[in-house]
Amino acid sequence: MNITKKSLITVLLFVIVFCKTVLAVPLNNKIINCDSDECYMNHDDKKVVFLTFDDGPGRLSSKRILSILKQKNVKASFFMVGENIKNDTVEVVEGLYENGMDIYPHCYDHHYNSLYKSEDSYFEDFNKYINSTKGLIFKNKRFFVRMPGGSLNTYCSQGTLKNIKSRLEKSNIDYIDWNVSIGDAVGSNIKKEQLVDNIKKQGDIYRVAVVLMHDADYKSSTIDALPEIIDFYKGKGYRFKLLSEMTSQEYEYLKKVRVINKK
Repeated sequence: MNITKKSLITVLLFVIVFCKTVLAVPLNNKIINCDSDECYMNHDDKKVVFLTFDDGPGRLSSKRILSILKQKNVKASFFMVGENIKNDTVEVVEGLYENGMDIYPHCYDHHYNSLYKSEDSYFEDFNKYINSTKGLIFKNKRFFVRMPGGSLNTYCSQGTLKNIKSRLEKSNIDYIDWNVSIGDAVGSNIKKEQLVDNIKKQGDIYRVAVVLMHDADYKSSTIDALPEIIDFYKGKGYRFKLLSEMTSQEYEYLKKVRVINKK
């Protein structure tokens, strides 16, 4: 055996014995490393998926999404934009709620410059959403909010972002991101096949998956991809749940993998 082969075998043995596998997955356009055993999928794990939709309601899209969810007999959670809840969409929102979907705040005015100008401007927007949607019933045992752009967004200064998160937590409001994205945020004309392929590549990495999608009339390919996305998770043995149905164990898991209350 020559020196090169000996060296190669030595390196391989070192990796097998001493090196722990680290799984890197895309999240919010960043890479997070999971070195916790809970990050990995085991065959005996009970797999759960939370489908979430941002930016609604859409006058047409929300109805189409609801129709698919009902046809597939699954539930989803919707993070709403207050300024989108108008005379022609109130009925749409009520339809989502009456059919058992979760409704949560995203923001009132989805304009990053004004929303994230300061800590106070964020909470002025937040309170405006709450005050304008008093007719919506919040049945949820936990109060979630999803920050536009996610809780690590670059639209807001880091100091302001830290203050916003701290104030939310002090108010017993959990901010939630995602650990799976179908990739429909990057444009309005993403091909359906690409969105489905994104899910097939990363969708079953976590045993508790929070999937990010968008509810808007101009994102028709998201709706076209939804049946195949649901079928993918059914085929992988996932149970579909609302965020309001989250157990304490699932909550702690999502905190550990930095989906809930990410610092």
